[in-house]
Amino acid sequence: MILPRLKKPHLGQYFGHCAAIAAIAAILLGISPAESPAESAKPLAIGAGPFAEMPFDSTTLAKLRTAARSYVRVRIYDKKFSRDYTTFDSRVVVEASGIIISENGHVLTAAHIARNTGLGARLETLSGQQIEATIIARDPSQDVALLKIEPFEGMTAATLAAGPPPRSGTPVLAIGSPAGRRGVPATGRILLDRSATRLEYGAYGFDDAIEIEIAAASRYSGGPVIDTNGEVTGMIAAFLNADTSKPGYQMPGVAFAVPAATLRAYLAKWGAR
Repeated sequence: MILPRLKKPHLGQYFGHCAAIAAIAAILLGISPAESPAESAKPLAIGAGPFAEMPFDSTTLAKLRTAARSYVRVRIYDKKFSRDYTTFDSRVVVEASGIIISENGHVLTAAHIARNTGLGARLETLSGQQIEATIIARDPSQDVALLKIEPFEGMTAATLAAGPPPRSGTPVLAIGSPAGRRGVPATGRILLDRSATRLEYGAYGFDDAIEIEIAAASRYSGGPVIDTNGEVTGMIAAFLNADTSKPGYQMPGVAFAVPAATLRAYLAKWGAR
């Protein structure tokens, strides 16, 4: 979800102009552009960010790499066939990201992405494997939805952070699906670990939002925010947009994440962990 002009929320999408491919993506995800299964799967680095400026030991890099593999690209589609919508791509309603969250095959994404339990969902892992999913439940009041897949060989489930969100200034890593790509990492830093004001946008919203300075766009919605312990500290759900009425405007590069505590409570409600 986009919050336009830094003030009022509404539905929309934007994709900020990103920097060129950088080595940090290959280091974090363990995949080089030459090794990626398809051109659209090349791992990118959006901006330099704090991760590019910080040395990481092999243990931290391994944790980040493992956690990143819990990401999935999410495509929500209309199950109905018609003369006008004969191909899969023509039936896709919205595309974003998700998080494999349990060894039983539970997946989290944003409720504004999984718009209706009657729609279909097709997921794509970091390695390119495609899997059909069922939308089990959704909660617009916390902008979170629960999907289910059949567990598969090599599946990696995320670990939700148990403690409070990282403090202001802490570097984090997000994984998303901008411009039809999968597994695109964006580095950023925490601006505010807990908003005192409920975030609302249209029919959706959530409490205790984590505010992040990051060059990410709407197809990062539903994707993981990973801390340096390799744990998911939140799920991206909303963004600030620029005031496009002003000449020379720039994208603000601010995202909001549903905190791990909210995600954990939602999973417990459905017995998903």
